[in-house]
Amino acid sequence: MSEKDLYEKYYHDKEGTKLVYGNDDWWVCMKNHKPIGEKLFQMGMHFETDEIFVLTEGKAHLVTSEEDPVTKKHRFRVDEMEKSVVYNVPKNVWHYVITNEDTRMIIVEANGTSTENGKSFYVTKEQYDEIMAEI
Repeated sequence: MSEKDLYEKYYHDKEGTKLVYGNDDWWVCMKNHKPIGEKLFQMGMHFETDEIFVLTEGKAHLVTSEEDPVTKKHRFRVDEMEKSVVYNVPKNVWHYVITNEDTRMIIVEANGTSTENGKSFYVTKEQYDEIMAEI
């Protein structure tokens, strides 16, 4: 039996996130650093699924937030991620990962996780400054 028959290997060495493996139940993505653009960054939330993040190299910060139902103002939390630790972001929690140039991480989520079963928003300059002050 050849090596290929026993297992498959996946690698992603470009910037940003790439789906590297998927089956009927779940997906595995690899995320590398991608510079923050003009729109700063986009917080996301999934209504039906949790999302797993594992930092494998470099530094990264997990940003989560809760939205006040009355004022609609977000309260952000910023945590420096530790290597080889599994971070599970539960469904219905706003989240984003800020990466450094040396960041490499793995993301695991349910097959079918998309913008159709969640929502997102771009942070404002004021929100961005508030978040970056904690890094």
